Amino acid sequence: GGEPVRATSSEEQEFCATWSPDGNWLAYSGFSGAKIGLWKVRPGTGEAPVLISGSYGWAAPVWSPTGEWIADHDDNQLFLVSPDGKTRRDLPGDRGPVAWSRDGKTLYQVRWANPALLAIDVATAKERQLRDLAGLAPHSYGNPGLSAALTSDQKEIVYTVLRPRSEIWILDGIASPAPWYRR
Repeated sequence: GGEPVRATSSEEQEFCATWSPDGNWLAYSGFSGAKIGLWKVRPGTGEAPVLISGSYGWAAPVWSPTGEWIADHDDNQLFLVSPDGKTRRDLPGDRGPVAWSRDGKTLYQVRWANPALLAIDVATAKERQLRDLAGLAPHSYGNPGLSAALTSDQKEIVYTVLRPRSEIWILDGIASPAPWYRR
């Protein structure tokens, strides 16, 4: 209920923030000068944001519930990066949105290229398809901005799709409006 406070000291482009599980850090996609990528900042400290990874993708980064990884994307690759930026692990996947299981052992991805819901075991990087999602590719007008979320019981996932639709209508019985001087 208080006044909004800017989380970063930067005036650059910042998108799609994700909180660390301990609530001390924000990680986000963004641009700062000529640098583009995944950044982290400790809100309220006045400290400068720190570049974690030079990759930048279509979907929002997501911090794992255990705090040891941030799931992120570049144009066509899903990967995990440690919060200090020193370790990166490529995972099977594309630029579709992801959501973590509550225990941080599974990463769910809604694939963008061949729409499907997949579960990726974080320890082994093995994937299994849970459902085909033909015709339901993830979409967002805000880029990056693709995101997904699991329900609290982890039985459902929500994400956005685009379903363009056009229709032609005929309206009968329209009377011509009277001229302005007769109204």
